[in-house]
Amino acid sequence: MRGSILAAGLIAVAFAASASAEETTLTLNTPGGAVQEGGRAVLWGPAAKKLGLTIKEETADNALDVLRLEVGSNSVKTDIIIMSGYQAAIAGSEGMLEPIDYKAVDASGFLPGTAAPYCVGIYGYAAVMAWNTKTYAKEAPSSWADFWNVEKFPGKR
Repeated sequence: MRGSILAAGLIAVAFAASASAEETTLTLNTPGGAVQEGGRAVLWGPAAKKLGLTIKEETADNALDVLRLEVGSNSVKTDIIIMSGYQAAIAGSEGMLEPIDYKAVDASGFLPGTAAPYCVGIYGYAAVMAWNTKTYAKEAPSSWADFWNVEKFPGKR
């Protein structure tokens, strides 16, 4: 449910920003790989089908570079771009993104913390601490400070 609400919100934001409300094709730029495959399966794929839109997918390693190139050449073709919140904040501060109008986009169904001025978060990730329990059978790291203490806990990080 949240995924479809989020996807509809993303599509709505992009659709509102499109040059014409009559357009039915949106260009989406992603980093490719699992992000693109997963997004197609659960976000923009179902939303596009429900809204009768066609999504033209493009891929690039650095979304901020893509946006700078398109804006700098006055040839913006991308309607939706997958970028980090940090990149979106930079792009917004450089005037390349319009702030999202949350009066027009209902963020009440979004996960807490995902609605930002220039973007809506669509996925998350985590870093975890792991070690070989045979190597550190008697005493293991119990904090990030321990984990990074290579004298007390030698080995690769």
